[in-house]
Amino acid sequence: MAVAETITVLSGAGARIASMGESVRSVRECEPWPWTQAAGWSIRQRRLKEKYGKRPPMPKSWKDVPSKIIASLDSEVLEQCLEMVRLGLERKAIRLAYCGKLGRVYVCRECGRPGKRVSGCKLATCLFCANKNFDALFRQYFKLDEMIPAAVRSQPGCTWYVLDFSFWHAKDGSYPTRLELQAMLKVIRKTVQRAVGEMEWYRARQGCRLRFNEDGTPMMSYDGWPIAGAKDGEARELVGWEVFEVPEHKGPNNEARKRGERGAKKIIPAKWKLRPGYEFIRVREFGFDNENAHFHGTYSGPRIDYGKDDAEHKRSGRLICWGRLVDIFKEESQRAFGKESYTVFYEKACRGFGPALAHALKYVQKPCSSTGKRLGRLEDAMQGTRRVALLGAHYGVSLKSKPRNPRCSSCGSVMDYVPDLGLVLLSEIRDLPDVVEDREDDLREPGADEFMEEGVRGP
Repeated sequence: MAVAETITVLSGAGARIASMGESVRSVRECEPWPWTQAAGWSIRQRRLKEKYGKRPPMPKSWKDVPSKIIASLDSEVLEQCLEMVRLGLERKAIRLAYCGKLGRVYVCRECGRPGKRVSGCKLATCLFCANKNFDALFRQYFKLDEMIPAAVRSQPGCTWYVLDFSFWHAKDGSYPTRLELQAMLKVIRKTVQRAVGEMEWYRARQGCRLRFNEDGTPMMSYDGWPIAGAKDGEARELVGWEVFEVPEHKGPNNEARKRGERGAKKIIPAKWKLRPGYEFIRVREFGFDNENAHFHGTYSGPRIDYGKDDAEHKRSGRLICWGRLVDIFKEESQRAFGKESYTVFYEKACRGFGPALAHALKYVQKPCSSTGKRLGRLEDAMQGTRRVALLGAHYGVSLKSKPRNPRCSSCGSVMDYVPDLGLVLLSEIRDLPDVVEDREDDLREPGADEFMEEGVRGP
């Protein structure tokens, strides 16, 4: 009788446990993780920490790369790695060899299930990372459009334009040097700044200083323009200018660095900035299987003086252009290289900012060469220069979003990476499910073909 009662009691406990499991399943909308699998993962996690630790499993020298990693590479990727090693980019060659072969392990905060995220090398010439690089840059700079004040948008002719530059180059089969590329970037920056600086609304700010209210905020007009005081004491409405607050942040401490303190930084207090109301995103590119450096871009602001012969362009494929923008480009390129360049493409973005930005970034997800050796040379040519840069009102403003933790593929809860465990070989965690990326917006990852601007042909 006592045995029967004991069985009855155990049966009742089992029923309660089963009902608790059903309630957990209904709240989390996922199957509870069996304790045997949880215990097995705990043992496996400890072994991964002991084997890998925090450091990634990549050697510091190319000669120490395992033969099985080299054997897994495509012939073109291997050719590119060997060329990069020859050119002194050994660390980048190792990153490229391990691209897509490493991953980071995450664990769900709620259900405890693990997941993985595949890691890439993020090199500009990596075909595996090309689409991811495009999506990341497009998502980063797409938010710039909504940051432009309504007052600036209301100006006549102020909209988004496609703005491309192409430099003259000697067809000797060699890529431009790092100093030459840096000089080209300087020419483009000066060309745009001079073209905007010659406009009447820009010159109206000369000799004026921004006025502030008693609470420390800048004075603004009814139409949304900043108020500045001229030298004669009169207040002046700066039409076309933007004002925004730069929050307190850390910046380089140049005095300490001169004393030998490497990487020294200092606190820069918050302050108000008065900037001209234009934006220019420029992207450094190379044509397919050639060494001609050209720059795609998108510009927002009042229209710049420019003209072109569309009939001649369609008939011969050669762009014939003129105007103040072209003249300034000729002057700056002549001053920098001793030989003028004149090819400038400037046209209104008829389909809006999205297609214009995709046009500027289109070569990010396109292979620039047909051979791995040329890709290795191209990576060396682009070494030390920024591929994408922003000029204008929001110059220096960080557009990068704060990284967000991924979510569990089973219950949708937030996941954290395993502490004291860095990147591990993907072969060790291939059986783990992929994590779900958590985006701060609902912008779908675009492709260049979807956003490509019809009728736009850059230099």
